[in-house]
Amino acid sequence: MNYIYVALGGILGACARYFVQTVLPCSTLIVNLLGCAVIGFLTEYFSIKHALPQPVRLFLTVGFLGSFTTFSTFIAESGLLLQKQELLKALGYLLFSVIFGVLCYLAAAGLTRYFYESH
Repeated sequence: MNYIYVALGGILGACARYFVQTVLPCSTLIVNLLGCAVIGFLTEYFSIKHALPQPVRLFLTVGFLGSFTTFSTFIAESGLLLQKQELLKALGYLLFSVIFGVLCYLAAAGLTRYFYESH
């Protein structure tokens, strides 16, 4: 049943992202920053209050925000490591994600270009 909550949140998050993309310039920046702020609020709120049931948390964080922006999840994971004072893990996670993410993008783009230009 949890998958249904995540899926429903994902549908709404994707639609919200598309809406922002169609009406605002710099939409990726706006979505990423907004998602980071919202997931920061929700993560802290849930850790203090525990007021919302698991399905609601899954709907909002994994579903909606995960679809709205995965950057918010990346930042939340990094922030949690920093809050636990695991500086080296946080730094490694941030650097590894960004550097290797860009390298994977460039490698895949280069291979695609090579494949399609040579065939």
